[in-house]
This record gives sequence, structure tokens and C-alpha cells, in this order.
Amino acid sequence: MTGPNEPNGPRPGMRPDAMGYLPNGRPTTERLVQDAEERLERAEKLPEALTSIRGWAVNEPETITVTVNNLGELVDIDIAEIVLTADPTAIGEQIVRLAAEAHRAAQAEGLGVLAPVVGDAQVLELAREAGLAERIEPDAPVVAHEDGILTPGSALEPEPVHSDTSAPGRDWQEDEDDISQFDFSRFRSDR
Repeated sequence: MTGPNEPNGPRPGMRPDAMGYLPNGRPTTERLVQDAEERLERAEKLPEALTSIRGWAVNEPETITVTVNNLGELVDIDIAEIVLTADPTAIGEQIVRLAAEAHRAAQAEGLGVLAPVVGDAQVLELAREAGLAERIEPDAPVVAHEDGILTPGSALEPEPVHSDTSAPGRDWQEDEDDISQFDFSRFRSDR
């Protein structure tokens, strides 16, 4: 049997398109490796991206601005001089309220950073768990993963990321028959 990368070339009708997908819609091994490498690269950059996130909130008369990081730690407070003459307890309560609001903004931004790495489905679940359900746009499309590969636990079907929408042909059926007759016991680890 000759596969897509065999010395004799791919079987007729099974040449991948420019995006690395076979006519039956399945990605080639090279495409899967490329997608995994890109995902790993994005994951490696994730800690730095999350560390740089800031959320901020401003009170109604715009006299107090609070900035926090994605963990909710206070990064900066800007208080107008006029506020310093007010009741310290009221100022403190406003700062705490604004810090919580700023933290929710930072969390939402953090979810935006996570989405390309883990996929929209997992980010939506995290948003609900973090109490950010009101920030979820109900009509927004949900993509299981940016590169079209389902992430673990997702029941969503990915959108095809290639333009070939032809139905599986005879070669696809032959391939399925080959897989169903394959003897997996030949792949033993003790040999």
C-alpha cells in the first residue's frame, strides 16, 4: 500500500491541498505536527502573556482609578487630591469595589489570551466558573480550537479550515477498510 509520503507518491485522489488536508477532510501527518508545534509555541508564551495583563476600573466622577494584574494584585492607584478630603472608610470601600471590578476586567482579558491556546469551548467554561458569564456574547461563534483540532472534552465540531469540501471518494473508503482490518497486536512494546 502506498501512502501520501511513500516513495511512489500518494494514491490517486489522495493528494493534500495547500493547507495540508486530504480530499476526505483529514489532516496530513505533517499538518498535525505543524499544528501541534504551533500550539506548543503559543503555550510556551502563555505565562509571559498572562503576567503582563492589567485590568483597571474608574469610579463615576473619575477621581479614583485602580489597576490590578490578572491575579487581582494591586498594581496602581490614582486618586485625585479632592478625594483625599472625603471619608477614609468611603474611599477604602470604593477602592475595594474598583479593585474587584478591575480584577474581573483582567480575568476577561486573560481568557482572551487563553483562547488561542486552549480553544473557545474551554474558555467559555472557565468564564462561567469565574463568574464572568455576563461577558459572554450569546451569539458569538464558538470554535473548538483555532487550528480546527478538537480540544479534549469538547463536544463541538470544528469548522473546516481548508477549501476542499468534496465528499470522501473511493480511496477514502479503501483506507477505512484497511484500518478496520489492521492487526494492532503487531505493535507490542516488548519486541
